[in-house]
Amino acid sequence: NLTNYEKGLLGIKLLEIDEQEAKKRLATSTGGKNPQPKKIFTEAGKGKKIFTERDKGQSRDKAGKQVGLSGVTLEKVKIIDKAATKEQKQQLETGEASISQIFNELRLEDKKEKRKQELIELQEKIKIYV
Repeated sequence: NLTNYEKGLLGIKLLEIDEQEAKKRLATSTGGKNPQPKKIFTEAGKGKKIFTERDKGQSRDKAGKQVGLSGVTLEKVKIIDKAATKEQKQQLETGEASISQIFNELRLEDKKEKRKQELIELQEKIKIYV
């Protein structure tokens, strides 16, 4: 059995593939408010679209569904994969922590870092005026 984190890592790979497919779909669109497939992407000029209903929707949601996670959870795993420490990732792999717990820890760390940077910038401005 895979943990949700491991499922999410698989989902990220699927997401990358689906995003490439989405770029292809965009490249075949006429654009505008009501985009339509370009003529070269209809079968034998009969107006039958090559892309089906399953091609619609957000890539993250489709990839998430394939691995049993929501698209939002998949986005969280994507952020965790880039920003989490080895220890945090290990906690996820062993089931000691949830995706939401680690994601919230990273958000809190980010907020603290931003606040610290704001204070440093404020101190620099104060020095200029003193």
